[in-house]
Amino acid sequence: MDPMSQTRSLKTAERLFLITQKISRNKGITAPELAKACGTSVRNIYRDIKRLDEIGVQVLSKGREGYYLVENVTQIPSQLNAEEYLAMALFPYLSDGRAPHSHLFRQAYKTALEKILPSLKYPKEFLDTSTFMSERIRIQTTPVTKEMNFSMQRVMESILRQVTIRCIYHSMYRDAESDRMIDPYYIVPRGGHLYLIGYCHTREKVLTFRLSRFREVELTSKRCFIEEDFDIDRYLSDLWGIGSKEDEKPTTFQVWFSPAVARYIKEESYYQDPEITDNPDGSILFAVTVRGVDEFLRWFRQYGTHAELLKPEKYRRQIANEIEEMRNRYRANV
Repeated sequence: MDPMSQTRSLKTAERLFLITQKISRNKGITAPELAKACGTSVRNIYRDIKRLDEIGVQVLSKGREGYYLVENVTQIPSQLNAEEYLAMALFPYLSDGRAPHSHLFRQAYKTALEKILPSLKYPKEFLDTSTFMSERIRIQTTPVTKEMNFSMQRVMESILRQVTIRCIYHSMYRDAESDRMIDPYYIVPRGGHLYLIGYCHTREKVLTFRLSRFREVELTSKRCFIEEDFDIDRYLSDLWGIGSKEDEKPTTFQVWFSPAVARYIKEESYYQDPEITDNPDGSILFAVTVRGVDEFLRWFRQYGTHAELLKPEKYRRQIANEIEEMRNRYRANV
Protein backbone atom coordinates (compact mmCIF):
# COMPACT_ATOMS: atom_id res chain seq x y z
CA MET A 1 0.00 0.00 0.00
CA ASP A 2 1.41 3.40 -0.99
CA PRO A 3 1.79 6.07 1.76
CA MET A 4 -1.01 8.24 0.32
CA SER A 5 -3.47 5.33 0.24
CA GLN A 6 -2.43 4.32 3.78
CA THR A 7 -3.09 7.88 4.97
CA ARG A 8 -6.56 7.86 3.42
CA SER A 9 -7.37 4.49 5.03
CA LEU A 10 -6.20 5.75 8.40
CA LYS A 11 -8.35 8.87 8.09
CA THR A 12 -11.35 6.75 7.12
CA ALA A 13 -10.80 4.40 10.08
CA GLU A 14 -10.47 7.36 12.44
CA ARG A 15 -13.61 8.92 11.03
CA LEU A 16 -15.58 5.67 11.39
CA PHE A 17 -14.48 5.44 15.02
CA LEU A 18 -15.45 9.05 15.64
CA ILE A 19 -18.84 8.58 13.96
CA THR A 20 -19.54 5.53 16.14
CA GLN A 21 -18.65 7.49 19.28
CA LYS A 22 -20.76 10.47 18.25
CA ILE A 23 -23.85 8.36 17.51
CA SER A 24 -23.41 6.39 20.74
CA ARG A 25 -23.20 9.53 22.88
CA ASN A 26 -25.67 11.69 20.91
CA LYS A 27 -28.69 9.59 19.95
CA GLY A 28 -30.48 11.15 16.98
CA ILE A 29 -27.43 13.01 15.67
CA THR A 30 -27.91 13.94 12.01
CA ALA A 31 -25.65 13.52 8.98
CA PRO A 32 -24.92 17.29 8.71
CA GLU A 33 -23.96 17.33 12.40
CA LEU A 34 -21.69 14.32 11.90
CA ALA A 35 -20.16 15.91 8.80
CA LYS A 36 -19.35 19.08 10.75
CA ALA A 37 -17.86 17.10 13.64
CA CYS A 38 -15.71 14.99 11.29
CA GLY A 39 -14.71 17.78 8.91
CA THR A 40 -16.14 16.02 5.87
CA SER A 41 -19.15 16.13 3.55
CA VAL A 42 -22.65 14.77 4.18
CA ARG A 43 -22.20 12.41 1.23
CA ASN A 44 -19.09 10.95 2.89
CA ILE A 45 -21.12 10.41 6.07
CA TYR A 46 -23.73 8.44 4.10
CA ARG A 47 -20.94 6.26 2.69
CA ASP A 48 -19.37 5.85 6.12
CA ILE A 49 -22.68 4.70 7.63
CA LYS A 50 -22.84 2.02 4.94
CA ARG A 51 -19.22 1.03 5.69
CA LEU A 52 -20.07 0.63 9.36
CA ASP A 53 -22.93 -1.66 8.48
CA GLU A 54 -20.65 -3.74 6.25
CA ILE A 55 -18.20 -4.32 9.10
CA GLY A 56 -20.97 -5.28 11.55
CA VAL A 57 -21.65 -2.00 13.39
CA GLN A 58 -25.43 -1.68 13.19
CA VAL A 59 -26.71 1.87 12.82
CA LEU A 60 -30.42 2.61 12.70
CA SER A 61 -31.36 5.45 10.36
CA LYS A 62 -34.57 7.37 11.14
CA GLY A 63 -34.30 9.83 8.27
CA ARG A 64 -34.59 13.39 9.54
CA GLU A 65 -34.61 12.09 13.13
CA GLY A 66 -30.97 11.10 12.77
CA TYR A 67 -28.97 8.00 13.61
CA TYR A 68 -29.06 5.57 16.52
CA LEU A 69 -26.51 2.90 17.38
CA VAL A 70 -28.03 -0.54 17.83
CA GLU A 71 -26.11 -1.60 20.92
CA ASN A 72 -28.37 -4.33 22.26
CA VAL A 73 -29.68 -6.19 19.26
CA THR A 74 -32.80 -8.17 20.04
CA GLN A 75 -32.49 -11.52 18.34
CA ILE A 76 -35.48 -13.30 16.84
CA PRO A 77 -36.65 -15.65 19.62
CA SER A 78 -35.52 -19.17 18.87
CA GLN A 79 -39.10 -20.42 19.06
CA LEU A 80 -40.16 -18.07 16.24
CA ASN A 81 -39.20 -18.44 12.61
CA ALA A 82 -38.54 -15.45 10.37
CA GLU A 83 -42.01 -15.53 8.82
CA GLU A 84 -43.67 -15.50 12.25
CA TYR A 85 -41.51 -12.62 13.41
CA LEU A 86 -42.37 -10.59 10.30
CA ALA A 87 -46.06 -11.42 10.67
CA MET A 88 -46.04 -10.12 14.26
CA ALA A 89 -44.97 -6.72 12.98
CA LEU A 90 -47.09 -6.48 9.84
CA PHE A 91 -50.25 -8.59 9.92
CA PRO A 92 -52.41 -6.23 12.04
CA TYR A 93 -51.86 -3.47 9.47
CA LEU A 94 -51.88 -5.35 6.19
CA SER A 95 -54.71 -7.90 6.40
CA ASP A 96 -56.70 -7.36 3.25
CA GLY A 97 -60.30 -7.69 4.38
CA ARG A 98 -61.57 -9.77 1.46
CA ALA A 99 -60.07 -13.15 2.43
CA PRO A 100 -58.80 -12.79 6.02
CA HIS A 101 -58.44 -16.52 6.66
CA SER A 102 -56.16 -16.99 3.64
CA HIS A 103 -54.02 -13.90 4.22
CA LEU A 104 -50.32 -14.55 3.78
CA PHE A 105 -49.43 -13.49 7.34
CA ARG A 106 -52.51 -14.68 9.21
CA GLN A 107 -51.48 -18.22 10.16
CA ALA A 108 -47.90 -17.18 10.94
CA TYR A 109 -49.23 -14.36 13.12
CA LYS A 110 -51.49 -16.74 15.05
CA THR A 111 -48.80 -19.38 15.63
CA ALA A 112 -46.32 -16.71 16.73
CA LEU A 113 -48.76 -15.41 19.33
CA GLU A 114 -49.44 -18.92 20.55
CA LYS A 115 -45.70 -19.43 21.10
CA ILE A 116 -44.83 -16.20 22.87
CA LEU A 117 -47.95 -15.30 24.87
CA PRO A 118 -47.43 -18.00 27.54
CA SER A 119 -43.96 -16.65 28.34
CA LEU A 120 -45.35 -13.10 28.51
CA LYS A 121 -48.13 -14.25 30.87
CA TYR A 122 -50.86 -12.56 28.81
CA PRO A 123 -54.37 -13.94 29.23
CA LYS A 124 -55.52 -16.31 26.52
CA GLU A 125 -58.31 -13.88 25.57
CA PHE A 126 -55.62 -11.56 24.18
CA LEU A 127 -55.03 -13.87 21.24
CA ASP A 128 -58.66 -13.80 20.16
CA THR A 129 -59.01 -10.04 20.77
CA SER A 130 -55.82 -9.20 18.87
CA THR A 131 -56.79 -11.33 15.89
CA PHE A 132 -60.31 -9.91 15.96
CA MET A 133 -59.07 -6.32 15.94
CA SER A 134 -56.49 -6.94 13.22
CA GLU A 135 -59.29 -8.24 11.00
CA ARG A 136 -61.41 -5.15 11.69
CA ILE A 137 -58.71 -2.60 10.76
CA ARG A 138 -58.17 -2.48 7.01
CA ILE A 139 -55.97 -0.58 4.62
CA GLN A 140 -56.83 -2.37 1.39
CA THR A 141 -60.32 -1.90 -0.08
CA THR A 142 -59.68 -3.96 -3.20
CA PRO A 143 -59.05 -7.71 -3.50
CA VAL A 144 -55.43 -8.72 -2.93
CA THR A 145 -54.06 -11.57 -5.04
CA LYS A 146 -51.57 -14.15 -3.85
CA GLU A 147 -48.93 -12.58 -6.11
CA MET A 148 -49.51 -9.12 -4.64
CA ASN A 149 -49.34 -10.53 -1.12
CA PHE A 150 -45.94 -12.01 -1.96
CA SER A 151 -44.71 -8.71 -3.41
CA MET A 152 -46.03 -6.85 -0.38
CA GLN A 153 -44.22 -9.19 1.98
CA ARG A 154 -40.94 -8.80 0.09
CA VAL A 155 -41.21 -5.00 -0.04
CA MET A 156 -42.11 -4.73 3.65
CA GLU A 157 -39.22 -7.04 4.55
CA SER A 158 -36.84 -4.87 2.50
CA ILE A 159 -37.96 -1.79 4.45
CA LEU A 160 -37.43 -3.56 7.77
CA ARG A 161 -33.97 -4.78 6.71
CA GLN A 162 -33.14 -1.52 4.90
CA VAL A 163 -31.97 -3.25 1.73
CA THR A 164 -32.40 -2.50 -1.99
CA ILE A 165 -34.86 -4.61 -3.98
CA ARG A 166 -34.51 -5.85 -7.52
CA CYS A 167 -37.84 -6.17 -9.25
CA ILE A 168 -39.80 -6.51 -12.47
CA TYR A 169 -42.28 -3.64 -12.58
CA HIS A 170 -45.17 -3.17 -15.01
CA SER A 171 -45.65 0.45 -16.03
CA MET A 172 -49.30 1.11 -16.90
CA TYR A 173 -48.36 4.36 -18.63
CA ARG A 174 -46.00 2.64 -21.12
CA ASP A 175 -47.71 -0.78 -20.88
CA ALA A 176 -44.30 -2.41 -20.53
CA GLU A 177 -42.25 -4.26 -17.93
CA SER A 178 -38.83 -3.13 -16.75
CA ASP A 179 -36.07 -4.50 -14.52
CA ARG A 180 -35.37 -2.04 -11.69
CA MET A 181 -33.31 -1.58 -8.55
CA ILE A 182 -35.25 0.38 -5.90
CA ASP A 183 -34.33 1.66 -2.43
CA PRO A 184 -37.65 1.36 -0.53
CA TYR A 185 -38.59 4.46 1.51
CA TYR A 186 -42.29 4.45 2.42
CA ILE A 187 -45.48 2.51 1.74
CA VAL A 188 -48.47 4.85 1.41
CA PRO A 189 -52.15 3.85 1.13
CA ARG A 190 -54.22 5.99 -1.20
CA GLY A 191 -57.55 5.41 -2.94
CA GLY A 192 -57.80 1.77 -1.85
CA HIS A 193 -54.32 0.87 -3.12
CA LEU A 194 -50.85 0.62 -1.63
CA TYR A 195 -47.92 2.50 -3.16
CA LEU A 196 -44.18 2.23 -2.61
CA ILE A 197 -42.20 5.45 -2.63
CA GLY A 198 -38.51 4.84 -3.17
CA TYR A 199 -35.32 5.77 -4.99
CA CYS A 200 -35.19 4.22 -8.46
CA HIS A 201 -31.61 3.50 -9.57
CA THR A 202 -32.75 3.29 -13.21
CA ARG A 203 -34.26 6.78 -13.29
CA GLU A 204 -31.92 8.10 -10.57
CA LYS A 205 -34.75 9.81 -8.69
CA VAL A 206 -37.44 9.16 -6.09
CA LEU A 207 -40.55 7.68 -7.75
CA THR A 208 -43.91 6.19 -6.79
CA PHE A 209 -44.74 2.54 -7.58
CA ARG A 210 -48.09 0.79 -7.19
CA LEU A 211 -47.61 -2.47 -5.29
CA SER A 212 -50.05 -4.42 -7.45
CA ARG A 213 -47.83 -3.77 -10.49
CA PHE A 214 -44.77 -5.57 -9.14
CA ARG A 215 -44.28 -8.82 -11.05
CA GLU A 216 -41.18 -10.11 -9.25
CA VAL A 217 -39.43 -8.83 -6.12
CA GLU A 218 -36.05 -9.99 -4.86
CA LEU A 219 -34.15 -8.71 -1.83
CA THR A 220 -30.51 -7.84 -2.43
CA SER A 221 -27.67 -7.61 0.08
CA LYS A 222 -27.12 -3.93 -0.74
CA ARG A 223 -27.92 -1.72 2.25
CA CYS A 224 -29.89 1.48 1.69
CA PHE A 225 -30.94 4.46 3.77
CA ILE A 226 -33.40 7.30 3.39
CA GLU A 227 -31.28 10.37 2.87
CA GLU A 228 -31.92 13.17 5.34
CA ASP A 229 -32.82 15.74 2.69
CA PHE A 230 -35.85 13.64 1.65
CA ASP A 231 -39.07 14.79 3.30
CA ILE A 232 -42.08 12.53 2.65
CA ASP A 233 -44.58 15.27 3.48
CA ARG A 234 -42.88 17.73 1.14
CA TYR A 235 -42.74 15.07 -1.58
CA LEU A 236 -46.50 14.49 -1.33
CA SER A 237 -47.41 18.10 -0.62
CA ASP A 238 -48.46 19.15 -4.14
CA LEU A 239 -49.36 15.74 -5.58
CA TRP A 240 -53.15 15.54 -5.70
CA GLY A 241 -53.04 11.80 -6.29
CA ILE A 242 -50.32 9.37 -5.30
CA GLY A 243 -50.21 8.15 -8.90
CA SER A 244 -49.64 11.62 -10.34
CA LYS A 245 -46.65 12.16 -12.62
CA GLU A 246 -43.81 13.72 -10.61
CA ASP A 247 -42.62 15.83 -13.57
CA GLU A 248 -46.07 17.34 -14.22
CA LYS A 249 -46.30 21.09 -13.84
CA PRO A 250 -48.52 22.54 -11.05
CA THR A 251 -52.03 23.62 -12.07
CA THR A 252 -54.39 25.89 -10.10
CA PHE A 253 -58.02 24.73 -9.98
CA GLN A 254 -61.07 26.68 -8.81
CA VAL A 255 -64.24 24.73 -8.07
CA TRP A 256 -67.71 25.66 -6.81
CA PHE A 257 -69.33 23.09 -4.48
CA SER A 258 -73.01 23.14 -3.55
CA PRO A 259 -74.24 23.44 0.08
CA ALA A 260 -75.14 19.72 -0.02
CA VAL A 261 -71.47 18.64 -0.19
CA ALA A 262 -69.68 21.71 1.15
CA ARG A 263 -69.21 20.38 4.67
CA TYR A 264 -67.74 17.11 3.38
CA ILE A 265 -65.23 19.01 1.26
CA LYS A 266 -64.26 21.18 4.24
CA GLU A 267 -63.72 18.27 6.62
CA GLU A 268 -61.71 16.14 4.18
CA SER A 269 -57.94 15.93 4.77
CA TYR A 270 -55.59 17.10 2.02
CA TYR A 271 -51.82 17.00 1.67
CA GLN A 272 -52.16 20.39 0.02
CA ASP A 273 -53.44 23.56 1.69
CA PRO A 274 -56.53 24.55 -0.32
CA GLU A 275 -58.13 27.98 -0.05
CA ILE A 276 -61.81 27.58 0.86
CA THR A 277 -64.21 30.55 0.77
CA ASP A 278 -67.71 30.30 2.29
CA ASN A 279 -70.62 31.76 0.32
CA PRO A 280 -73.77 33.17 1.98
CA ASP A 281 -75.94 30.36 0.57
CA GLY A 282 -73.77 27.64 2.17
CA SER A 283 -71.86 26.77 -0.97
CA ILE A 284 -68.07 27.15 -1.12
CA LEU A 285 -65.34 28.15 -3.55
CA PHE A 286 -62.41 25.74 -3.47
CA ALA A 287 -58.99 26.71 -4.90
CA VAL A 288 -55.85 24.57 -4.88
CA THR A 289 -52.59 24.29 -6.83
CA VAL A 290 -51.53 20.70 -7.53
CA ARG A 291 -49.65 18.37 -9.83
CA GLY A 292 -51.86 15.61 -11.17
CA VAL A 293 -54.58 16.97 -13.46
CA ASP A 294 -56.08 13.55 -14.24
CA GLU A 295 -56.20 12.59 -10.56
CA PHE A 296 -57.82 15.90 -9.60
CA LEU A 297 -60.46 15.72 -12.34
CA ARG A 298 -61.27 12.13 -11.35
CA TRP A 299 -61.83 13.34 -7.77
CA PHE A 300 -63.91 16.31 -9.00
CA ARG A 301 -66.21 14.19 -11.20
CA GLN A 302 -67.47 12.12 -8.27
CA TYR A 303 -69.48 15.10 -7.02
CA GLY A 304 -71.56 15.31 -10.22
CA THR A 305 -74.08 18.16 -10.28
CA HIS A 306 -72.92 19.35 -6.85
CA ALA A 307 -69.65 20.66 -8.33
CA GLU A 308 -68.73 23.12 -11.08
CA LEU A 309 -65.20 23.55 -12.40
CA LEU A 310 -64.60 27.29 -12.83
CA LYS A 311 -60.90 27.42 -13.76
CA PRO A 312 -58.73 26.71 -15.70
CA GLU A 313 -60.86 27.42 -18.75
CA LYS A 314 -59.11 24.62 -20.67
CA TYR A 315 -60.39 21.93 -18.30
CA ARG A 316 -63.78 23.64 -17.87
CA ARG A 317 -64.29 23.18 -21.64
CA GLN A 318 -63.12 19.56 -21.35
CA ILE A 319 -65.72 18.85 -18.66
CA ALA A 320 -68.41 20.65 -20.68
CA ASN A 321 -67.59 18.48 -23.72
CA GLU A 322 -67.79 15.33 -21.58
CA ILE A 323 -71.22 16.39 -20.27
CA GLU A 324 -72.46 17.05 -23.82
CA GLU A 325 -71.21 13.66 -24.95
CA MET A 326 -72.99 11.97 -22.05
CA ARG A 327 -76.19 13.89 -22.80
CA ASN A 328 -76.13 12.75 -26.44
CA ARG A 329 -75.47 9.15 -25.44
CA TYR A 330 -78.37 9.08 -23.00
CA ARG A 331 -80.72 10.76 -25.48
CA ALA A 332 -79.83 8.17 -28.11
CA ASN A 333 -80.78 5.32 -25.77
CA VAL A 334 -84.04 6.77 -24.44
